[in-house]
Amino acid sequence: MKVNFEFVGMLRKFNNWQNRSTFELPDGCTAKEAMAKFEAEAGFAKEFGFITIGGKKHADNDVTLKDGDTVKIFPKSFGG
Repeated sequence: MKVNFEFVGMLRKFNNWQNRSTFELPDGCTAKEAMAKFEAEAGFAKEFGFITIGGKKHADNDVTLKDGDTVKIFPKSFGG
């Protein structure tokens, strides 16, 4: 399945300074599993704060992602 990811603020540096990317993930993948994969590959675990899926913040990341979902990744420190 294809899931869209949006990187907010300085987290864009882990995505070649691009705001958005689409990734192919296995069916049934949870947000927690996807984030663990990205953290291992890109090393942004210490900077990752929280995510929203479809515009809603989730208390945990055990939400099962669906084809076409948009996951927005926010850094620990965000704002103006």
